[in-house]
Amino acid sequence: MIATLHDEPEFSELFMADLLSRNSRIEEDLIDQLFNSSEKRLALAVLLVGFLMKPREQAGFVLQSNMDVIGSFLSGSQVDSETECLQKCIGTPECNLFSYGKGSACFLYSSGTFRSNSYYNSGRRK
Repeated sequence: MIATLHDEPEFSELFMADLLSRNSRIEEDLIDQLFNSSEKRLALAVLLVGFLMKPREQAGFVLQSNMDVIGSFLSGSQVDSETECLQKCIGTPECNLFSYGKGSACFLYSSGTFRSNSYYNSGRRK
């Protein structure tokens, strides 16, 4: 490892930057645990999760992170992005919901409901 750090300057810079970043995060976590009560840390975590789960809007759809859909399935396909999945749903008149797996799976639904699933992002027509 030491030889690689000496022989590869680009790798050495990336490695050191990662180590310093990790060290900084560990220091911040330690300070947080020492000076903030567990209740305050929990409250901050709940606020952060609430912010991350907040629905957003795009092209007449309400988008929801970390949600899957249970409903009347129309079709499924492979796509490159959540936006491409949204466009497929917009282009399918009977599509009212879609679910995008964070690996490239796109599922279209005529009706249904959201359920919690950290692997998927979903959307519903407004």
